[in-house]
Amino acid sequence: MTPRDELVIARAQQARRQHQLVEHYLFDDAHERLDATAALTAKALGFPFAQINILDEFYLHTIARHRFGGLDTMPRDQTMCQFTIEMPNRILAVGDLQADPRFNHLEGVVEGVVRSYVGVALTGREGERVGTLCVFDSDVRTIDATQLEWITQFGVIVEDQLERVRRATERQIGDTVATASLSAGIENGEIVPWYQPVVDLDTGHTVAYEALARWIRPDNEVEDPRRFLPLAEDSDLVLDLDHAILRQALADLRTFRVARPDLRVNVNISTRHLEIDGGAAALHQIVRAAEIPPDAVNLELTETRSLYVGNQVIAAVAELRGHGFGVVLDDFGSGWSSLDRLLYLDITGFKIDQAVTAALGTPVADALARGLAVLANDLNLDTTIEGVTTQQQRELAKSFGCRAAQGYLWTHPIPASVIG
Repeated sequence: MTPRDELVIARAQQARRQHQLVEHYLFDDAHERLDATAALTAKALGFPFAQINILDEFYLHTIARHRFGGLDTMPRDQTMCQFTIEMPNRILAVGDLQADPRFNHLEGVVEGVVRSYVGVALTGREGERVGTLCVFDSDVRTIDATQLEWITQFGVIVEDQLERVRRATERQIGDTVATASLSAGIENGEIVPWYQPVVDLDTGHTVAYEALARWIRPDNEVEDPRRFLPLAEDSDLVLDLDHAILRQALADLRTFRVARPDLRVNVNISTRHLEIDGGAAALHQIVRAAEIPPDAVNLELTETRSLYVGNQVIAAVAELRGHGFGVVLDDFGSGWSSLDRLLYLDITGFKIDQAVTAALGTPVADALARGLAVLANDLNLDTTIEGVTTQQQRELAKSFGCRAAQGYLWTHPIPASVIG
């Protein structure tokens, strides 16, 4: 085999691998949250248009957008994203494309549709670049370091959302092997809680720990939760996983409360527990068996997008509240949590989504965070803002009236042994 033959084969293999990587993102029509993230990105960077794109060997496929009604599919080599995905530092920013000989031949630039552009490459599960998040304008723009930082942060959020899309698509075509492995992992006690502190913004003290599921493989490798949580959420395994995390979190809380009797624990539970007969009672029984008072436990409701607020769900939440549990809406303000949850469910608080946090410092995100904090105060609800990574975000959240926060500013999720 000649070197030329080897090169042809290598290119064919790369093209096939790229196609396999991106095809999972193209068959899911539930991109509401991606649209919301695209809109927040545009607002944060002060650009009128934003897109989330997936690139295969030949084409760019737009799967989410803000305010731009262009083609869903177009030749990859006629797009700025073709260059972005190949940038060593993942980011491409150009204030005047018509003045740059690298790009002034592109169709959109020639026609004046795109004059300025900021984009970040998106990385898929296997480390391959699969797409871009970009903002653009038909006018010349000055681009600063803050805008580059924001688009990088939003890129991480989009990568997380795309991983969920990919997992959902895999489940649609059948993922029985992974499901069996996950079931065995739960049964064998391999999936355990790690903890991230919830911090009172007035005192700076930790008032609770959120229990976050981590899969510790037999070789001690920590499985990325984005790889197994969506799989659980699409099956009844999520009920078993939630119960397992709750039991272990209660055991850990008993240890934590030796030094801090007032400490609480936040545990994520699927809304599916509310939709089945006996779901709320089963949660209460686990807590009662652990001899932990229910008022030391906040149950954070996940998967609220698909939740139908009917009599069964209303009664289940009321039952939990009657026992003393806190009931919290997760990811509020992201477009997936609806206001009807506030109208009909007896909740004790909500958590402001990290997509809002990432855009703090911009007029739209500041107004949204301030409005949510005022709403919570008027309804006597607790607010926790998620994804805080900087002192500026912390100070802004506090000034808007948010009561608590969590994020990498304090620590990433850690095992119970580090806390105890």
